[in-house]
Amino acid sequence: MAGENGSGYSSSAPSEAHARLLYQSLEKYNKEQMSRRRPSVILAALISLFLSSVGGVTLAIVLMIKVVEKEAGCLSRDLILFAAIISMFYIGLHIRGARKDYKREVSGPPQLHGQYLYATALLIARLGICVWVAALIATAILMARAVPFQDLSKTVPILNLLICTGAM
Repeated sequence: MAGENGSGYSSSAPSEAHARLLYQSLEKYNKEQMSRRRPSVILAALISLFLSSVGGVTLAIVLMIKVVEKEAGCLSRDLILFAAIISMFYIGLHIRGARKDYKREVSGPPQLHGQYLYATALLIARLGICVWVAALIATAILMARAVPFQDLSKTVPILNLLICTGAM
């Protein structure tokens, strides 16, 4: 009962080895495809963050030069300006870190392994997210007020809302 050719598993051993090799090559192909997709998604998120940050800084500067807001709108404007500056700093750190081609090999925080640039980038990113959320909340409160706006000041809360949601 060794098989038809009398050699035992010799007829099935090459097919098992071939199947194992095929499985390993498919695993490698899947990892390569995932690693190719991830940078494009991250790049799109960074571009969106950059555009929102530039828009936030520009709008804040325009509103500082041309005083159109009341005191309640100043908080929203200032939070957006602060969040945009933090985001620009994060984008710079992210680009600098990407040029070093860091790959996480061990679990745990990066500062424990001497990777202070990446630890700083994570800290700045988390701080930026918190400030963007605060700016979004301040903008929502500004829009919810029942005070009618005139001229340019009626479009400012909508622009602030678009900038905040674009950054998120």
